[in-house]
Amino acid sequence: RLTAPASSDWFNDPLSDARHSSAPALVFTPSGDFQLGARVAVTFRKAFDAGVLFVHRTNDDYAKLCFEHSPDAEPMVVSVVTRDVSDDCNGAIVEGSEVWLRSLGAIVEGSEVWLRMSRIGSTFAFHSSIVGASWTMIRIFQLRSGPGSVSVGFLDLSPTCESCDVRFADIRLSETTLVDARDGT
Repeated sequence: RLTAPASSDWFNDPLSDARHSSAPALVFTPSGDFQLGARVAVTFRKAFDAGVLFVHRTNDDYAKLCFEHSPDAEPMVVSVVTRDVSDDCNGAIVEGSEVWLRSLGAIVEGSEVWLRMSRIGSTFAFHSSIVGASWTMIRIFQLRSGPGSVSVGFLDLSPTCESCDVRFADIRLSETTLVDARDGT
């Protein structure tokens, strides 16, 4: 479980000079190829509250796979790749969550989705699933080359609210190479 404090975020805004790296992170440094997945449950309160799988090289070179509260008060999968500035890409609305409310600012209980990141050499693949199987590809990308290793793990974001609670359950780490980045097998 992570609880983000007020105004916590990790985002280099492409529309301004604002750079945020204040969200609580729990990370480790893997070696070689891997797959890291978890069932992510978020108590949504305001827009952009999110539970995140995170890959980090530097504060200007990182990526996020988010289960996020949209501005329309819907739970959605979002990916962000930052190479100096953040490239923010909204994905699918998560229709399979047990309970979710459409009024912005309402607490949404029971919203959850499976998220998984995989490293294949210098490439990363992001996938999501409602049930933890039958994965949907969200994004394939590379971070910039540079010295040092990458850290991966978990973030909790609450950029527009006083806090956000996230539970990461059924965490799975496998030091295996993903066979097919497109279909997630």
